[in-house]
Amino acid sequence: MLRSWAETDVGRVRANNEDAYWLGGGEDWYLALVADGMGGHRAGEVASRVAVEVIGRVVEAANPGGKDGAACQELLVQAIAQANREVNRLARSRPAFAGMGTTLSALLVHGQEAELAHVGDSRVYRLRDGKLELLTEDHSLVQELVNQGSLTPEEARFHPHRNILTRALGTEPRLKVDIRHEGVRPGDVFLLCTDGLTGVVTDAELEGVLNAAPRSRAAAELVQLANSRGGRDNVTVVLLEAGREA
Repeated sequence: MLRSWAETDVGRVRANNEDAYWLGGGEDWYLALVADGMGGHRAGEVASRVAVEVIGRVVEAANPGGKDGAACQELLVQAIAQANREVNRLARSRPAFAGMGTTLSALLVHGQEAELAHVGDSRVYRLRDGKLELLTEDHSLVQELVNQGSLTPEEARFHPHRNILTRALGTEPRLKVDIRHEGVRPGDVFLLCTDGLTGVVTDAELEGVLNAAPRSRAAAELVQLANSRGGRDNVTVVLLEAGREA
């Protein structure tokens, strides 16, 4: 059994919310999606919304219940590819949408297994036994500099080019997606979020809130914390908790 909570907020600076999320599932599967759009006036909002709607619809129609990990990964890849084609088609259809795209983090839980798919700098974390672990790696210029040893992770958080992505859904006709398999244990908590949260809240602070706050309040408290730091960006938080054994 999975429980989920979600919060999204425009923040304190932006005029509109370009983040989007999607939650849904069946008897023995559950899908969570988080996207952070980019582009011209309201184009990012269109990109993120279309992406999560297409992926959610494709996965729901395929009903991943009972499928093994390889089949669920293939389904996610196909759904994301379809969303990429649709966002890219829209980006080429109207001048106002030119260049639009979106990040995408997806978590498909089936039984005691989970498949993660990821593009951009929205993130997926897992809290297990009180310890928070980042399960994705940002597709960003500053992350490449960190990997090369040119920046420390702390320097990357405040770098002027921290928002430059090296990969995003919809900006090109074809898309490379990072995908990985994880086991799910009772009590595991998965956090999906946009960089409106992680740009101003450290991993240690995320861990602290997730361990201290009632689960039903944790998503809202994380959004409030991001906004208390200036709310420079839209912020979206999705939490999934695997049921504990009786």
